[in-house]
Amino acid sequence: MIPHRADSKVINFPRSGAPASGTGDRFAFEEFTLDIAVCTLRRGEDLVALTPKVFQILAFLVKHHERVVAKDELMRAVWPDTAVEESNLTQSVFVLRKALGQTQEHKFVMTFPGQGYRFVAPVRELPPPAGPEETPAPVAPPAPFPVWKLVAATAVVTVLVAGISFAVLRNGQATPVQAVFVTSLAGNEIQPAISPDGSKVAFSWNGEREDNYDIYVKTIGAEAVRRLTTHAGEDGSPCWSPDGRWIAFQRLAPNDAGIYIIAAEGGPERRVASIFPGRAGIRGRHLDWSADGKYLIFNDKAAAGGALSLFVIRPEGGEPRRLTSPPGNSSSDIGPRFSPDGQRIAFIRSSAATVRDLYIIPTAGGTPRRLTNDERWIGDVDWTRDGSTLLFTSSRAGRPTLWQVGARDAAAKAPRPFHQISGDEGAWYVNTSRRTGRVLFTKTFSDWNVWRIALQGPATGEWTRLIASTKDEVSPDYAPDGRRILFVSDRSGARQIWIADADGRNAAQLETGVPAPEVAAWSPNGNLIVFSAHPGKKHELYVVPAAGGSARRLTDGGSEAVLPRWSPDGAFIYYSSNRSGNWQIWRLPPEGGVPQQVTYDGGFAGRPSPDGKLLYYTKGQGFAGIWRTPLAGGEEKQVVAFPKPDNWGLWTVTAEGIYFLDSDVPGIPPPPILKFYRFQTGETRDIGPATRPLSVSGGYDLAISRDGRWALTAQVDQSGSDILMADPTSR
Repeated sequence: MIPHRADSKVINFPRSGAPASGTGDRFAFEEFTLDIAVCTLRRGEDLVALTPKVFQILAFLVKHHERVVAKDELMRAVWPDTAVEESNLTQSVFVLRKALGQTQEHKFVMTFPGQGYRFVAPVRELPPPAGPEETPAPVAPPAPFPVWKLVAATAVVTVLVAGISFAVLRNGQATPVQAVFVTSLAGNEIQPAISPDGSKVAFSWNGEREDNYDIYVKTIGAEAVRRLTTHAGEDGSPCWSPDGRWIAFQRLAPNDAGIYIIAAEGGPERRVASIFPGRAGIRGRHLDWSADGKYLIFNDKAAAGGALSLFVIRPEGGEPRRLTSPPGNSSSDIGPRFSPDGQRIAFIRSSAATVRDLYIIPTAGGTPRRLTNDERWIGDVDWTRDGSTLLFTSSRAGRPTLWQVGARDAAAKAPRPFHQISGDEGAWYVNTSRRTGRVLFTKTFSDWNVWRIALQGPATGEWTRLIASTKDEVSPDYAPDGRRILFVSDRSGARQIWIADADGRNAAQLETGVPAPEVAAWSPNGNLIVFSAHPGKKHELYVVPAAGGSARRLTDGGSEAVLPRWSPDGAFIYYSSNRSGNWQIWRLPPEGGVPQQVTYDGGFAGRPSPDGKLLYYTKGQGFAGIWRTPLAGGEEKQVVAFPKPDNWGLWTVTAEGIYFLDSDVPGIPPPPILKFYRFQTGETRDIGPATRPLSVSGGYDLAISRDGRWALTAQVDQSGSDILMADPTSR
C-alpha cells in the first residue's frame, strides 16, 4: 500500500462512455466503505490493503455496479496506455475477491461468461465527509506509466521506495512507513529472500493451482515471475549467494530430500546434501547462506526419533558440521540466519507449535545464548542491516506482526513491537536487505471453517460446510449426547470458545474469563469443559461449566500444559507437558492435584481408548505414526505409521479403530483423505477426500460423533499470502 498525503494529486479514473451508477466518490457495501477520492477501502474501521490496480478495478466496478462491465472496457480503464494480457485482469479480480472475503455463497464480484464482471453486492452512495481525511490511505494509484519507460530493476525499486519512504508528522511523531505489495499472486507466496543488489526477490509459491511449492524469482516492480524448479516435491527456503548468481533451496520429497543449488537465471540443479525427509512440511525457514559465501546453514536430524539440529556445510558439499543439539527429542532448531558479519547465527528453538524462543550461537560453535524468554509463537527471524537487532514475527500480542529485540545485549531484554512499518498484520516470514535495509515480509490470511462428512448411509464420504464465518473456526468437538458442537473461533475479534447446535446453528460464545483459549473438550457427562490457554508465560489448563462462568485453573504454570482430553469415566484429564524436560503425556483429576506421568519415551497428542484401558498418542510435531500404551502399565507399541508429521492432530480413536486424515504420498501436498484403520483386521479404507486444504491449527481437528454417523474437521475455505516491502531506514 502507498500512503496518501494531503498534497497528493487525486487520480481521476478513466471513464468509458457508459453512464456511471453514481456521481460521488464515497460508497458503502456490507461492512465496507470505499472512498475513491482518497483511495481508501475500509472494513469497519480497519484499512484493507489493495494494490493500485486492484483498487482501480474495485472503484470502477462499484461506480458501474448496475451493469455488467465488459472485460476490454475494464482493461482500458485500468491499463489505458499499456497492452496487457487478459490474465492480468483475471489475476487482479482474484486478488480483489480474496481481499473482500468472497466465497461461493457470499459474492461481491460475479463473472458473466463471455461478457465481463459485475459488482453484485448492494451499494449505497455516501455523502462527502464533513472534514478532510487524516488517516494515510492504503493505496494511491499511480498515473498511467508506459511499459517502455521501465528501466533497470534498481531504478524501479527506487521509484517504489520513493512512494513509501516519507513520514507524515503528527503531534511531533512520525507515522509508520506503509508497505507496498511485491507480489499478489493466487495462493501462497512465502519465504521471501531479497537479492544482494536489492532488485529481485526469490520465494516459494504453490502456484496458480495451489498444488505444489516451487522456487520463483521476480524483479521488484515488474509483473512477470520466473519459475526455477518444477519437482513434484516441496521446494522452499530459498537464499541467495552473496554474488547473486546462485540460489540455494531445500527440497522435501519421499526419495529426494536435500539441499540444492540452482543458477538464479535457471538451469540444472546441484545437490549439496541429503536431509531426512520426515519433518513437518516446509512451514518455517530452514536454510541460509553466509555473507562471505563460504557456508550454508540448514537443519536436519538423523532419524524419526531425533530433534532438528543446525548443521553448517560448504556450498560445494562435503561433511556437515553439527552446530546445535536441542534438549530432548521434542525440540527443533529452525529459522537459522547468519549475522551480516558472519560471526553469529540467530535461530528459533521450538518445543511445540506455539512455544518458541530466539537464540544466538557463534558460527564457530559454542553454547547458544537465549534472547527471549516468553515462549510464544515465532514465525521467522532476520538481522537488521547493522547486526544490532533481530527483527522477527510473532503473535504474542494477537495477530502475527513484526517485533524486534536487541542482539548485542549481554542480558535478554523484552521484545517490543516494530512500529516503523504499518500494514504488518498477518506477517509470517521476514527478510531484510543487507545493502539497503529494506524489509520484506509475507502478509497472510486464512478462513478456516468446520466441515462435516457422513460416515454412514447413502451420503457416506460427502462433505458439507457446517459452521462458518469470515473468521476462523477450528478444533471442533462433539458433546457426549451429540446435540451440540464445541469449537474455537476468533469471530468476535479475539479467540474464544463457542458452542453451536449439532446442525451448526445458534452459535454462542462461552464465557470463561480467560483470554485466548486454544483447545477445548467436553467432559463425559457434558457438564464441564476443559481447555488450554496461554494467558501468561506458559500454557495452562482450565475447567469451566458448560453453561459458562468463571474458569478454574488446574495447572501451576511451571511448565507447558496443552491438548487436554478426558478419560471416559471423567476421573482424569490427559494432557501434554514438557515438565520432565521432554514432551510426555500426563494426567490429573479435574479437581486438580499432583500430575501423574503416563508416557516416558515421548508423547504429545494423547487420546484414551473408549474403554479407558489404553492411551493412544503421537510423539510430536516432527514424528509420523500413532503409539499406544496400557494405562495399567506395560510396554508402548507403535500401532500405525500414519498420519504424517504435519497431521499429528488430525486423528481420533474409537472402539473399532482409528479415523485419520492424511495424504497417500509423504511429503506431497493434498488432497488429504479421511481414512479408517480397523483394529480387528489391520486394514485401512478410504472414506472420502477432503474438498479443501486442512487446518493444522495446533490442536485436535478431527472429531467423531458418539453414534458414529458424522466426522468433523476444520478445512481452509480461503487462504493466501503475499509479499510486501517497506523501507524503514529512509525516514
